[in-house]
Amino acid sequence: MKIVMIGIGIVVTEFLSNERHDVNIIDKNLTLIEECIDVYDVEGIVGKWCES
Repeated sequence: MKIVMIGIGIVVTEFLSNERHDVNIIDKNLTLIEECIDVYDVEGIVGKWCES
């Protein structure tokens, strides 16, 4: 299943990655995205999900 997550939830990211889902995460924190990419089989995008 292809999943897009807005904001990083480490527990959810770990679970979905371990279940072999195609996970893409969007978050404004580059450091968190890099850590998730290094540890889990996910792709990351730095940015906001909406403009305010």
